[in-house]
Amino acid sequence: MHVKFNIGLTDLLAVWGAFVATLVLLWDIFKWKKTGPQIIFTALPNMCMYGDPNISKDKTFISTKAANKGDHPTTITNLGIRYYSNYICRLFRKPNWQGVIANPLPGRLPHKLEPGEVWCGLIDQDELKDEV
Repeated sequence: MHVKFNIGLTDLLAVWGAFVATLVLLWDIFKWKKTGPQIIFTALPNMCMYGDPNISKDKTFISTKAANKGDHPTTITNLGIRYYSNYICRLFRKPNWQGVIANPLPGRLPHKLEPGEVWCGLIDQDELKDEV
């Protein structure tokens, strides 16, 4: 039994059109995922303050930084913090303690974060040790 396929120009153009349409759809999905604000947040514990005579060098802080790498502005409304006693609690997202930092120094909240802008704040780590 012999099966013969006849592929004409119309069939090739239909396959090419479907391929291009799929690529355009994937490109639109990629662009949609990349638009809007994209916040990169970092927190560094056990930081000391130097250069300010009003703050003791023995005092430790958590240094926080939020950078907007997207193409739209956003607003930082609050800064939350969670403490997990072990990895299992972290894995199941069950914090042992959580809270909101009202006004991290020196950054004030709420703050409008424009594209390309960086916001920095400090949290007094010594005060948090008393809570945990």
